[in-house]
Amino acid sequence: MSASPGLSARAQVLLDAVEHRRRLLQHGLALLGVVLLLASGAAFLQTRGVSATGSVAAVLAIVAIASGLRMKIRWTVPYRGHEIRFENHPIRGEALLIDGVTCDRGRIGLWNRLQGVVPSGDGAGDLITAESEAGLFAFRCRILAEPAPR
Repeated sequence: MSASPGLSARAQVLLDAVEHRRRLLQHGLALLGVVLLLASGAAFLQTRGVSATGSVAAVLAIVAIASGLRMKIRWTVPYRGHEIRFENHPIRGEALLIDGVTCDRGRIGLWNRLQGVVPSGDGAGDLITAESEAGLFAFRCRILAEPAPR
């Protein structure tokens, strides 16, 4: 991930992490579901109708695909008494939350940047930036905090 244009040198890196296991599960379950759907179709064609094998494969395919589409990749970091959370959802895209409140939402894509401002308390006015890079085998997230001018 490259340097963050637009952020000052005062920006503090709160998180720089890569998730492999959950990313592989997201894609692996979707791929397994597609393979099982093809197997169920082949079983139905072979028997020229509904078969127990084809039906079981179809149900397992739906379960695998649904499981992969429900799996989130998320990180939570503390910042000056606040909880900063980044979430990636395969369908809804990405979200940046500060103290449980969504402050920015992204879209599905390879590179995204989400930003929000700490609303109150210690660090009020500080800019929080989450940058993400979605790869086939890994998902990377970098969360930065830039103090507000005081």
